[in-house]
Amino acid sequence: MMKKQQKCYIYTRVFTSMQVDGYSLDAQKDKLRKYAEYQEMSIVGEYSDEGKSGKSVEGRPQFKQMLADVESGKDNVDYVLVFKLSRFGRNAADVLSSLQKMQDYGVNLICVEDGIDSSKDVGKLMISVLSAVAEIERENILVQTIEGFSTSFVKGVLDNPIYCGKLAFGRRKNEKIPGTRNEYHIVKQKDYLLSDGVHEAIISEEMWNQAHRKRQETGVLQVKTHSLEHEHILSGIIKCPVCGSGMYGNVNRKKHPDGGYYKDYFYYACKHRKLVDGHRCTYKRQWNEDRINAAVEEIIRKFVKNPNFEQEIRKQIGSSIDTSELDKEYDGLKDRLSQTTGAKNRLADQMDHLSVSDKNYDKKYNDMQERLDKLYDEITDIEDAMEEVETRLYNIRQDKISEDNVYQFLLFFDKLYDKFTDLEKKTFLKSFLSDVFIYEEEQKDGRILKGLRFKFPIYMNGRNVLGVDWDNESTDETVVGLHRKDM
Repeated sequence: MMKKQQKCYIYTRVFTSMQVDGYSLDAQKDKLRKYAEYQEMSIVGEYSDEGKSGKSVEGRPQFKQMLADVESGKDNVDYVLVFKLSRFGRNAADVLSSLQKMQDYGVNLICVEDGIDSSKDVGKLMISVLSAVAEIERENILVQTIEGFSTSFVKGVLDNPIYCGKLAFGRRKNEKIPGTRNEYHIVKQKDYLLSDGVHEAIISEEMWNQAHRKRQETGVLQVKTHSLEHEHILSGIIKCPVCGSGMYGNVNRKKHPDGGYYKDYFYYACKHRKLVDGHRCTYKRQWNEDRINAAVEEIIRKFVKNPNFEQEIRKQIGSSIDTSELDKEYDGLKDRLSQTTGAKNRLADQMDHLSVSDKNYDKKYNDMQERLDKLYDEITDIEDAMEEVETRLYNIRQDKISEDNVYQFLLFFDKLYDKFTDLEKKTFLKSFLSDVFIYEEEQKDGRILKGLRFKFPIYMNGRNVLGVDWDNESTDETVVGLHRKDM
């Protein structure tokens, strides 16, 4: 089955003062058109608000028209492309509300310059964070809306075939509400068409099918009835101090003596899967989740309050990345490809001019054909190598975008983190922390945390580090680079 070409709208907006900053309407449109062409998307509508503020949806007629066209389904688009999230909107509530409205009709948002795709796992979280950051920068006030991931969203991810490289058609249908004249609502359909997408799968189709079957078998039975918004924030990140494997979150539910309500107690514990000296790990200590979570949050708050932290982090955001070696390798492969292709073309021309009257025609032709086949093989190898280098360059740049997004959030950690749901906190910490190390027992001075390892360099004590460790002295004064140890 041929892959269906995805359709998209592009939306551009510029405030008068932005013209001098390189974000003109023409510049935005050019960037979006090139992106759509590269992704083999068909642009079926262009919307532009000139001289309009992103403070709210009101006053942006083209934006409102685009949302109306998405709702009507007149073009059956898959995506809306914007240059940056700030062009989509600078009011967090409006951004999230507009995005949710689009996603209700199966349309996702791509912010080209920010590297954000709302159909990806962390895309909606990063949109929540960056839109709130944009509003804080604009008004210098704390916004009380960051609605992030919910239990229903996670279920939607598990049930969505887009993550295994598929596109679903007809999963939702706009149906008339019985008893009304002109009121409609979106209804999920049990039967719908699946086809291969043009996007890269995150997981294999087999794994997705397994998860989908599991959801069908156990989804109803495992619906949470208590502590619906709770998430085991550090599950998998916090490491067992004996075997080093990821500890998991668990719950102990106790009923109140009068039978009126249940009380949930959450804790982290080792799964005892990893062998230590030939035996399964025997670490049995169960740590209160709130206590561990709070200890990690406190450490992060301490170093983001460092006066030099913001200055250093802002230097990191948008800083250039050194890809000179890969660029040199790519240029070398490009030269080889040009030379080999030239040799192939010259040989093919020689073959075309062989005289059939030559008594050695067959020998010469077969010899040339063998050399030609080798040249084709060499060209294929070079092209494969070039594609690999391109992929490595792309991944480096995507990592840089992810790193910048994390840094943007850290700048506003104190203002935003407490407003997040548990699932948002879990998603962020997993994008920022790779490991949380703890002591086997609480230390005499009350300390639990032994160290942290980050996914990106963090500025502290005058230098950038990938982790911190604590000895038996004051945690405020003994932050040092964390070296990998046998746990």
